[in-house]
Amino acid sequence: MVRIPVAPSADGRGWMTYVNVVMDRREGVRTVYLPQFGVCPALDAAGAAVWRGLGWRVVAAPCREVFVHGGALRCLVNVLARR
Repeated sequence: MVRIPVAPSADGRGWMTYVNVVMDRREGVRTVYLPQFGVCPALDAAGAAVWRGLGWRVVAAPCREVFVHGGALRCLVNVLARR
């Protein structure tokens, strides 16, 4: 078990979490697209540090605009088949 930051949203109906991610593995490189909420930069940095500490390449994914409407990172993506 690994601890990762989480915080309640301003409206108290949702949570800012750094486990709602998109993971990718290409040519042996593990990449995590990590939501960045922009509300508390220290939490964004701490979430990224946890993933980096686990050996993942972290790519920031700005989610502040969708998060305030109850959206999450997975709401922004569509899975396509690779060829």
